[in-house]
Amino acid sequence: MRKYREQAMNPEITKNQNNPPFMKRLTTLVLLIISTASLITGQRKIINLPDLPGYVTLKCDLHLHTAFSDGNVWPTIRVGEAFRDGLDAIAITDHIEYTPHK
Repeated sequence: MRKYREQAMNPEITKNQNNPPFMKRLTTLVLLIISTASLITGQRKIINLPDLPGYVTLKCDLHLHTAFSDGNVWPTIRVGEAFRDGLDAIAITDHIEYTPHK
C-alpha cells in the first residue's frame, strides 16, 4: 500500500501515466469496442419478400470475402453484418491461397 501512495505522490510517475500516446491508445481501444458492439447488437432489418406457393423465400448473399482473402473484416463480422441486414444465409467465398488485396 505504501508503494502506491509513493507513486501517487511522485509527480514524475503521474506525469508518465497521463502521456498522450497512452490516452490515444486507450481512446482507440474504447472506440473499437463501441463500434464492434454496435455491429453485433445492431437492429435487424426486416426484408419482406413474398413466398411462392409451396416454397419459402430466403434472403441470401452468396458471394462474400473476409480478411483471409480479398475482404477487410473477419468472418464473425460478416455474420453479424448479414444478421443485421436481415439475411437468412450467406456464403463466404474466400480464395484458396492467401492473397490480400493491395
